[in-house]
Amino acid sequence: MTLSFYRVNVRRSEVGILYYHCRLFFRLMIIWGAALGSALFCLYPKTVFAQNALIQPYTDESSLPANDIFILDTIQTSAAEESTPPAARATFEHKRQIDTSTSTAASALSDLLEGESLLRVQDSGGRLQRQTLSMRGSAAQDILLTYHGITLNSLSWASADLSLIPAKLLSHAVITPSSGSEKNGSGAIGGLIELESAFPTNNIEISTSVGSLKDLALFGRKTFFLPSFAADIALFADTTAGDFEYMDAQNTRHMRTHNGAWRYGTQIHLLFDAQAASIDFLLYTALFSREIAGLAEFPEAYAHASETGALVLASAQADFIPFELGKSETDLSLTVNHRYTQDIYDNPRAFLGQRRFSTHYNENDTSIQLNANFHYATSFLTTIQLAYDYQRVDAQHLVMLSEQTTSHNRHILSLRAEESASFFDDTLSTFLGLRLDILPHDDFAFSPRLSIGYAPTYWFSLKASAAYATRLPAFDERYLRTESIRGNESLSKQTAFLADVILRFDIPNHFFVEISGFYHLHRDLIRFLPITAYMYEAQNLPLSQAHGLDLQTELTLWRHFHLSLGYTWNASFVREGHLPIPGIPTHKLTARARLLLEYSDLWLQATYSAHIAQNLSGQYARHNPFRLDAHAALMLYNHLRLTLDIHNITNDRESEDFRQYPLPGITAMAGLELTWD
Repeated sequence: MTLSFYRVNVRRSEVGILYYHCRLFFRLMIIWGAALGSALFCLYPKTVFAQNALIQPYTDESSLPANDIFILDTIQTSAAEESTPPAARATFEHKRQIDTSTSTAASALSDLLEGESLLRVQDSGGRLQRQTLSMRGSAAQDILLTYHGITLNSLSWASADLSLIPAKLLSHAVITPSSGSEKNGSGAIGGLIELESAFPTNNIEISTSVGSLKDLALFGRKTFFLPSFAADIALFADTTAGDFEYMDAQNTRHMRTHNGAWRYGTQIHLLFDAQAASIDFLLYTALFSREIAGLAEFPEAYAHASETGALVLASAQADFIPFELGKSETDLSLTVNHRYTQDIYDNPRAFLGQRRFSTHYNENDTSIQLNANFHYATSFLTTIQLAYDYQRVDAQHLVMLSEQTTSHNRHILSLRAEESASFFDDTLSTFLGLRLDILPHDDFAFSPRLSIGYAPTYWFSLKASAAYATRLPAFDERYLRTESIRGNESLSKQTAFLADVILRFDIPNHFFVEISGFYHLHRDLIRFLPITAYMYEAQNLPLSQAHGLDLQTELTLWRHFHLSLGYTWNASFVREGHLPIPGIPTHKLTARARLLLEYSDLWLQATYSAHIAQNLSGQYARHNPFRLDAHAALMLYNHLRLTLDIHNITNDRESEDFRQYPLPGITAMAGLELTWD
């Protein structure tokens, strides 16, 4: 195999950088390939840890977080496979059996999350291009995204890029629609998305997909279990030409080129069962490169821009054997996380004066967490966590022959405390959580939450929650970012008050309906605003407000047919002048119908949203996209499966955010998957 496969749509000026990445990748491939080959050669029969039960199924209630969450499985489940509800309904855990049967090598995380009425994905040009999330009146900078407990949000620009994590690796995603700051710190002021990777049920999996935009995706995974040890090794590679036709604001037809991208990487997940503790280790590595075609309004400004980078995630968690401490049972865990990112943006013909412009970012984020849980009988749980987080950003900004290099770092000391209690045979539950983040000699963030739940029966539950949350400015918001986008060292930290009420009625395996009302008040939102015709600066916005209603329901008509519906109404605006916040859906409706048979799996999903879009000139426009997606899977022979995914079947032009980033119309992906149990 030659390197030409990995250089699809890459300019010659990137060859030096890509050569370094490719050389590093192939060295890692040789090492990990040898390890995988040895495992295959010496493969033991697949056995579960009968003695120590180290690997619990990820549908186990104890392995899933509680306290005001929705759990989004990668694909909906059949009624026969859904787990029974927990005894204490007052905890409001919305749990589903995880089923990744419809996930393919080409499945995009953005498509998965866009199917939730709570969320909106901001795409910047199509497959493998940068993608971010917004939710309930909060921008992408306010939504914290984690993978296996590791923060994915950039230290520099605060938001997270969805395109760097393949959906095929996920077991489930947990969505906290209000602030998760009392658990994960200041970055989760507007919401928390927790992506989890668990051991799959298949022993070996190989899949490939091809798409209508000259897409190619490859995915391989090997899992094996030995006494007191388990390993899961995955390799993936994706590439796309990315060219498609679109209409601009004047209904003129254009061809979007210079939009190709590739991504490849690997993941190693290991579990050890020692005598005193179990150890969970994960290493994720991804390299990517993408051409940036630019905005529809100014296509020549970015006509030759590109972005190249790397993402490395490492996590090690030790869970110690529980022991008695006084009248409580105590368990301890120690977690060490590290995230390294390299991001190189190069534009040889920038908008201002057609000058060369480039930025280089190197980010290192290391955290150490000590967690202690104290169980008093069966009704009380106290959690104490001490954490230390070291963050460092090295940035290089180049404009023509002018170069500026900066380095910034900060130390964060954190204390988190939670108290959960249940009363009257688990019909009444309370939760109090708070977190204090201290930056020595600089600033602090304080985020408490109080929740009260009432569940007189297994079918009915009611919960009220109130929280105060804080977000500290990111590095780019404080310091120099680019020549035309500048930070502001005098920024105030962003704060919010959030209140939610949730009503749920649930008949297990047949029907549930959940209604949630929310009211969010944000002060000193941090956003980049224009201060001159060509210069933006981080500023604090006036008081803003978001309130609305969520409706989620699912109906099982018979054993193999399921209907689900989600609707969110959201009013988000700046109080001064009552100006709407662009990009946040006022109405979003999602509906899905799924038919799951013994040898086939079919589903159809419709998504409609209505919101206000804003172009670079600050002008508002209505944006009401409608999207219809379909998936079909057919078992051909034993373990061989054929899949077909069609996105945006109606080819609705409103789906193209034409004033900024054009998106492709109807697209299709066909794939083959081979698995062994």
